[in-house]
Amino acid sequence: MTELLVALLGVLEYLHTRVPPILHRDIKPANIIVRRSGAPSLVDFGAVRNILLAADEDGSTIVGTYGYMPYEQLMGRATPASDLYALGATFLHLVAGRPPSHFLEEDGGHLVVPASLPGGTAFRDTIARMLRAAPSERFASAREARDALLNPSKQDASPKQHASRVATTGRRVPGRWIELPSPAMRDTQLVEKLVAERAPRAAQMMIGLVTDRGLLSGDWTILGLLSVASAGVIPAVTWMLARARRQELRRYFTHGTITTARIEHVNLESGMVHYAFDDDGVVRHGMDTIGLIARAWEVGMLIQVLHIRGGDGLSIVASLPAELN
Repeated sequence: MTELLVALLGVLEYLHTRVPPILHRDIKPANIIVRRSGAPSLVDFGAVRNILLAADEDGSTIVGTYGYMPYEQLMGRATPASDLYALGATFLHLVAGRPPSHFLEEDGGHLVVPASLPGGTAFRDTIARMLRAAPSERFASAREARDALLNPSKQDASPKQHASRVATTGRRVPGRWIELPSPAMRDTQLVEKLVAERAPRAAQMMIGLVTDRGLLSGDWTILGLLSVASAGVIPAVTWMLARARRQELRRYFTHGTITTARIEHVNLESGMVHYAFDDDGVVRHGMDTIGLIARAWEVGMLIQVLHIRGGDGLSIVASLPAELN
């Protein structure tokens, strides 16, 4: 069973590092098949298509199967950590022979991995961490989960146990930083102005799907060729992604708290940045996909993020380099 989990984590690593990242959002036993060669595959990517449609219609991201999706996905915020949770719940079901609902705590809020679960200590510890309620307490990526499974001595069973407060002094990412009043003092005009400044344009996202460079003078020709070659599919998808991002930014700029975070890792291939920030004395770890602008950022730089207090570390990046402001 360990080999099967390692293989599926490899599948998630591939999906999550695409540009833009692909989230399955509906991982469960019924959506896993094992080929004759023994290699597993994820099937039924309908949730990926449905999420784009939902974002276009009303901004909702609530898709998935109850019992296998985490709390943040139920609340409309799915991340790569959400797929890891669903995969953990799936393997809990496959190994124990009982659905995840049988392993809920008495308060019904968290899944508990029994000490008697077959597979060995490393397997149980990996599943348990994938199933933690707070996204910031799970693995930062599918690769990290796979590494922990294959090298159990390196796995930190309690990410918060040794966490210190996040330093907020250092070199900031280039660009203008913002100051926000309390949520109750923000008006619609201010929110829309900030969203317009930081929302990616569909053209930028479209170029990011096929190239590692920014929009230049000749890129509008490329956009036109892509539109024709894809029969309009690529422009439609990127337009919906850009609109979903605007809706997400609008929600966070309306209700979120602005704070400083330190960059921990930048994936130039996927445009994903991992960061840590202090949330009232608790170190939270977050991630967000920023696309092409990731090239201007480095580990150790300081950025601004928006987070919802009490939201278990759910956050988005608010900073952008000067040339894109």
